[in-house]
Amino acid sequence: MSLENTTKSYHINIQDEQFEAFIDNHTGKLVSLRQNGKPVSVEILNWNTDNKYSVSNGKTISNVLVNEMNDDLELFIGCRSTEVSVKTDRDILIDKYKAKAKQEQGAVKVLSPLPGLVTKVEVTPGLQLKKGDCIVVIEAMKMENEIAAPKDCVVKELNIEEGQAIEKDHFIALLE
Repeated sequence: MSLENTTKSYHINIQDEQFEAFIDNHTGKLVSLRQNGKPVSVEILNWNTDNKYSVSNGKTISNVLVNEMNDDLELFIGCRSTEVSVKTDRDILIDKYKAKAKQEQGAVKVLSPLPGLVTKVEVTPGLQLKKGDCIVVIEAMKMENEIAAPKDCVVKELNIEEGQAIEKDHFIALLE
C-alpha cells in the first residue's frame, strides 16, 4: 500500500523553509515529514485537543502551540511566534489555476516549448489573434509543431524569424 493512498499531504512554509507533512487519513497523526524533499525525523510525543504538542527531533523536545489564523497557522515554539503557511495539494492546484487565469488577463510571454527550426512565422506585431490562432511553426525531429495563441490578444512584440534555430524556452512573442 502506497503512502499517498493512506495519507493526506500538506505543503508547509515556515520562514522560507519548505516542508511536506503526511498525515494519516484515519488517525489524523503525523506519519512522515520532509524538508526540502529530504526526510526529517520528528516525533509528536503528546497529542491533545488544545492544539498543544510536545515535539521531538531526536535531539531536543519543544513545546508547540498551534493557533489557526484564517487560512494560515501561527506556531508558538517555546516562546517564539512563527507564522506558517499550510496548503494541501488541492490548494496548490487552485493557486496554479488562479495564476494562470491572472496571466491570461494580462500580457503573456510566449516561449518555445521545444528546440527546433522556425519554418513559418504567421504573425506580425499589431496583428489581432483569436485563441488558438497559429503564431509560429517550429520543426523538431521532422515534425511541424504549431505554437498557438493562448487567448484572444494582440501581438505586441515578435522575437523570431523564419529559418532561425531556437532552443527550448526561447522568447517567441509578447501578446496582450
